[in-house]
Amino acid sequence: MAKYLANKCVVCHKLHKKPLGQIMGQIPSLQVAAGFPPFTNTAIDMFGPFHIRLGRKTLKEAQLVSDKSTDTFLLAFWRFASLRGHPSTCWSDCGTNFVGTQSYLDEVMRNWNIPKIQSVLSNEFTCKFKWQWNTPHASHQNGVVESLIKSVRQAMDATCKNQTFTEEQWRTFLAETTYLINSRPLYPSSERVWESPPITPNDILIGSHNSPPQPESEEKINPRDLLRSTEDRVNAFWNCWIKYFTPNLLPRNKWFRTREDVKVGDLVLELDNKHRRSQWKMAVIIDTYPGNDNPVRKVRIKTENGEYNRPIHKLCLIATKEELNREER
Repeated sequence: MAKYLANKCVVCHKLHKKPLGQIMGQIPSLQVAAGFPPFTNTAIDMFGPFHIRLGRKTLKEAQLVSDKSTDTFLLAFWRFASLRGHPSTCWSDCGTNFVGTQSYLDEVMRNWNIPKIQSVLSNEFTCKFKWQWNTPHASHQNGVVESLIKSVRQAMDATCKNQTFTEEQWRTFLAETTYLINSRPLYPSSERVWESPPITPNDILIGSHNSPPQPESEEKINPRDLLRSTEDRVNAFWNCWIKYFTPNLLPRNKWFRTREDVKVGDLVLELDNKHRRSQWKMAVIIDTYPGNDNPVRKVRIKTENGEYNRPIHKLCLIATKEELNREER
């Protein structure tokens, strides 16, 4: 009887229900697609601010952005595109949810004219340009980028938090930091793979290991054999990439099994780390967004304050639509 009453108690559900879960999704095809240059699909994030010393003044700005306007972001983006090539798709968190919870960054993003950014970049780039927004409060859906940003941010906070560099010092520091990050191996080294070290991002960006050139062999090779050997090496490279790098993109440490999807009309509790559990808000699911593999991991909810998109992992199921209908009868 006690268990039956507890299952019907909304207060008990609010205090003890666990967040929803679903089997982990597949790796996006754009992360392993062949035939595209680096940065064709780009994820953008921000962290900071850091201090830049200009003469006797100290400006508190984020990375290499001199102010918080839309135009300044566009200039920074153009500098990136000029060096790395024009992306066709950019992924980023929603405006007020870039990396770091500082109110400063929230203010920066609120003042950006997102439609203008989309319009200017679409007109500037010769290829079709698309801006994609991640689901709010679902950083795990962009885990590869978020984990790298987090590690870089923590390292920079530990080493540069109280430093005030000149702009030239910052540019040099960030350029060297970028090189070091891109020198990381993309998969664990193994004697069974190749005799050469594991592949790094710099191998793809620079075209080779950034090491002294090796002496050329004096042995003459037939051009046909050279072509065939090169093709074999390219195929071996791709097979190695798929076999050893791809599993590292999406390690499955949890969410192993398929669960029943939530439905429109279900009553849920929205998780909020800023408040106590007893203060979390109730919401109703008004729309669902199935993934490419069908399971629902993103929904639209309605609260007393408005409508929002949320990942299911930030929701607790209180009662299904069927249960609510039975109680009304």
